[in-house]
Formats: sequence, structure tokens, C-alpha cells
Amino acid sequence: MKLPRFYRRVHLKTIFCAFIVIIIFYYFLSMRGTYNNQNQVDLRLIYEELHQTNESSLKSYIVSTSTCNIPDFHPWDSSVQLLSTKCEPSDEVDPKCHERKNVRRWMYGTASDLVVNLTEIHASGYSWSALHCCYHVIERVEQPLDNYDTNADSVIRYSSKCHPIKNSRQRVTDEFIRVYCIATSVPLLEDVVYRELFAFPQLDKQVQGNISSSKEKSQISGSSSFNSPPNVVIIGIDTNSRLNSHRRLKKTLEVLKGIGAVEMFGYTKVGENTFPNTVAFLTGMDTKEMQPLCLHSDDDPQDDCPYVWKDFKNAGYLTSTIEDVPYAAGFNYLKTGFLRKPCDFYLRPFLLGVMMQPREHVWFAKCVGRYYIEELLLKYMKDVLDTGSKASSPVFIHSWFAVMSHHCINSPRFRDGLIATFLETVNKTNTVLILMSDHGDRYGKFRETALGWYEDKLPTMWIYLPPALRENFPSWEQSLRINSRRLSSHFDLYQTFTHLIRTFRNDVILQESFTPTVRRKGQSFLEPIPENRTCESAGIPSAYCACTEPQTLEISGDNKTVLLNAAAVAITFLEQNLPKECAKPVLKEIVSGKVMKMPRVGSIYVISMYTDPGNFLFEVTLRGDGDTKGFVIETLDDLLRMNKIERKANCVSSPVIERYCYCL
Repeated sequence: MKLPRFYRRVHLKTIFCAFIVIIIFYYFLSMRGTYNNQNQVDLRLIYEELHQTNESSLKSYIVSTSTCNIPDFHPWDSSVQLLSTKCEPSDEVDPKCHERKNVRRWMYGTASDLVVNLTEIHASGYSWSALHCCYHVIERVEQPLDNYDTNADSVIRYSSKCHPIKNSRQRVTDEFIRVYCIATSVPLLEDVVYRELFAFPQLDKQVQGNISSSKEKSQISGSSSFNSPPNVVIIGIDTNSRLNSHRRLKKTLEVLKGIGAVEMFGYTKVGENTFPNTVAFLTGMDTKEMQPLCLHSDDDPQDDCPYVWKDFKNAGYLTSTIEDVPYAAGFNYLKTGFLRKPCDFYLRPFLLGVMMQPREHVWFAKCVGRYYIEELLLKYMKDVLDTGSKASSPVFIHSWFAVMSHHCINSPRFRDGLIATFLETVNKTNTVLILMSDHGDRYGKFRETALGWYEDKLPTMWIYLPPALRENFPSWEQSLRINSRRLSSHFDLYQTFTHLIRTFRNDVILQESFTPTVRRKGQSFLEPIPENRTCESAGIPSAYCACTEPQTLEISGDNKTVLLNAAAVAITFLEQNLPKECAKPVLKEIVSGKVMKMPRVGSIYVISMYTDPGNFLFEVTLRGDGDTKGFVIETLDDLLRMNKIERKANCVSSPVIERYCYCL
């Protein structure tokens, strides 16, 4: 039957449209592979995410108070396509350590024992009788307190003796060891056929004595009706904003939500990079306040600094600080670090032993044998908790993971399952869990977007209180819920730690009592934060305040004059703070300008500008009214370096100045 011309025309149009749709579909399908090859974000994933809404995305602000309004962005805003511009191909690839070829699984460690896997040895074509296995102890070399250098926290050695491994399960009384197995028969006679490193938390006699003494004092003081202090575990992930956690740590966040953890939506950084933010949540001070107390220069050791783990130790806790990148650790990057191990459990010597082995990347190791570096750290943390449980002592752990996120903020997804599993395991214990970061992505094309401006300032922060605490202190949970939608900062985390200590050990004299001239900033999360809190009252510098949305200024007319005045002040400030080894900066171009009207502060100008030499991109925050004389830059932190440091500043040793210096 022949269709009328009208229907034939409609039919042909339908076929033609369907054909076009199919072509478009296959085009985007092919482009998907191109995006992946260039380490771009998967657009299909973005579209899927955009159709998934949650409670927070239905609100216009994640924080909305009389003094602070922080917009609610969707995690998959269109600008996140720029996230991957920072990533090198090697940084956004899962190394699949478990699948590495020629990596033998002959031994594994428990919290205290070295166990030989005879099945794996036989599967490799060897027998236990045809091997000679032993281990060298990795020892920390401590320099004299009155005669040290900047490498004092970075020297290790292997014991001369190789202790024989005689049993299939052997107790190890040393902290860190490196195992060797040598073939005792041909064709590989006397060849090393297996090597691996292991860490075992050890309680020395002095620590055991401190535990016993603390228990006696606790019984005498009768400080609380609830006498089981919780463990406190910090899982810190470097360079990870709140929204990036929603993008890249789905399993982890599902676990946190499932156990009742609280997300702190208004949690804001107080410093540019890791160290000042770490100082804030471990001391309650900013770096300027801490410097005259214990860190006059970066060459000074930090043994006398009032880090909160000392207060936990005085309260009867076993303490540990753990970082995965020994050469760029927060306490050690262009700094001396510690002359003596700062905590009861200090993994740094072990990781220095790992980095002494030949490897492709000198800066860090993604794989250690068949394990991810994060696996080793999480296992060690679990072993420390188990050691504390056996000793009937609570544990404080500060851990920091940089490998998974520092070079590429898309990569935390590769370790999402590991962190989620750890949280599920530790959740079964009486442990306060804190998943946090120091800041978001600090440089690159994404940072130059409106969303990037916010994400840099708003790191992820989740707090979980175990059932025993929620039951005995119901107001704490209520306060957390209230504070989740209030402005907060790293200083508040420090106050939360001291709140916990005082609750269970009111006889302990905290370190802040010895420095009464420095008033610790912040307020405990376990009490309601005032609704009218401002960045200034929270200790958050103007350069990092996200409470007021910037208004764009066109670079023309009177605005151009204002922005040029601001740039001139910034250039002069740079010149005054750079040493003679650095070239004098010259304004190359003003990229953008914004202004914010902040309560009780006035006008805050934010300009982005390029300088030469070096083509440095800075985001400058100034207070003022548009006149050159009226503009004020308070600190170097008000000049944020926004593009990657490609040319090393070897002529300076300061981790701060290197961001601004083009060496002559």
C-alpha cells in the first residue's frame, strides 16, 4: 500500500532524525575514548551524576547564616571538566600493585608476628628447606640534640646482623625490618630471590610505664562518669575539597553516612598549603603565633612545638603520626622535622627505608611490593589500634595521605575502597573518626573557575562519634548537626580535641596552659558555634573566606584604574618580601578582578595577574577603597600562586618564598 505524500515525508524525516541521532551517539562514544586517553573527565559520568540529586543540592546554600552564605554547587558542575588538566598521564592511572609481575607473596605480617606462606613458596617452585631467610632491622639514626643538621629526621641504617627466620610464624620485637631470602641450591645459588619490608608497632618499657602511671592517675581523679576514653583517628587526604570527596570517594562517603558521621559543610582552610593548616588543627595557633615558641626558622626542629598529641599522651593515650611521603611530609618539607620521634609510633623510618629502594619516582612510592602505599599505612594504623586495645590504652592517630591526591585530585577514586573498608573495620571499635583534608585544588585551570575558587577554600571534613559517646553525651551529636551548617575551620578541630581530653581527664594540664600569652583560636565542635560567626572571628584570613560571593569587575574604565592600583601595591609588596637572589617581579597582565563587601571588614578586592619573569599567575587579596594608598596586603598568604611551579627555586630554602621567587 502506497502511503500519501504527507506521511511519506514525515516518515523520511523520522528516519533522517534517527540517523542523525545515531551518528551523534557514536561520535560521543568515540570521543569518550579520546577523553580517557587525554585524562579528561568522563562526560557520561557527569550526565549520570547530574541526574542524581541529594538533600544538599536542593538548597541554594550549604551555609546560610546572618554573616555567611556559601553557595551550594553540584559536584559535577560543568567546570569540573577542567579538573584533569592538572594530571599527568602517570598520575591518573591505577598502578594495580596487586597484579605486579614477579612480586612474590612469601610472607605477611600481623600486628606482632611474621608469618611464612609456605603455599606461595611452593607455588613459586621453591621449598622452605632450599631457602635461607633473615631480616635486617631498619634503625633510626638520632643526632645529638646540641649538634644536628637539617637531615636529623631523615637518617636511617640497616643493622649489620641479619636475624634468621627459623619458624613459619615468628614473633618480631623490632619496629621495622627488611626481609631477605637467599637460594641455597642451584641454579640460583646465593641469589636474593625475595625481599620485603614489614612494620610492627612496638611498646617499649618507657611507654608501658607511662600507660600504667596514667591508669593510676585516671582512677584517682575520677574525672568522668563515663570512664572509657575513645580512640581518636584522623584520616587526612591532601588536596581534597568537600565536593571532590563527593566525586571521588563514593564508597567512603556511603560508609560515613551509613554509620551516622556528620559532614561539616562550612569547614574552611586557614592557610595556603598543608603545614599552616596542620599547625592550626594540631595547636590551635597560626604559624606566626607558633614561630616564637618553637620554630624561629625552618631549620629549627619541632620537638618543642605544642602539638596536641603531647596532650593526648599526657592523658594516657598511645600516639602516632603517619605520613606517606617522607621527602615532602608536612613537618619535613624544607624543614628539619624532629630530632627525636615525636610520638610512640612513628612510621617515618620505615618509609625512608622504602624510598631507599630503587624506584621510578624519587618523590613517592605508589607500590611497595604487592601493596599500595595506602594499604601499608592503613594496616599499620589498624595494628596500632590493636596494640592499644591489648594494652587497654586509647590511641590517637594523625595520618596524612598525599600520594593518592596531591598530584591528581581525580585519583582518590582508586583508593576509595581501601578507605571505606578501613572505616567499616574501625567503626566496630570505640573510635572518633575524622576524615578531612587541608584544602582543595590550589592551582591549575580549574582553580581559576568560580567553583575552583570555592573548592580551594573548603576542604572535606566528616566527624563520627561512636555509639558510646552519643549515648553518654547526646548534646555532642546535636551540636555537630547544628555546626555542620555553620562556618568552621581547622582551629575548631583543635578545640574539639582538647574538649575530649578535658572530658575524660580533667587532671591533665594542657600545653596551652604553658603559653597563656597565645590564646588558642576556635571553638569545639561539641558545642554550638554562634550563628553570627564571621571569618574574622573564626580565625579565617580574608584570602580564604568563602562567605561572600565575589562580584566581577570589568577590566575597563574606572575599574581598570582600580585594578592597576591594586596590582601596583601587590608588585611592591612582592619586591619587599623577596630576597636578593630572586628577580624583581614586573606586571605582565591583569586577568580578572572581583570585589566583595564583607561585614565589619569593608571592601575586599581579588585580582588575578601574571608577572614576569616566569609567567607567574597570582590571585591577590587586598583590603581597600580603590586608591593605591588605601590598599592593604597583610601577609604573603594574600598572594596565592595559582599556576604550577615548573622552574625550581633552588636559590631559596623557604617553602613559602619558593612560590614567589624566580631565581636569578
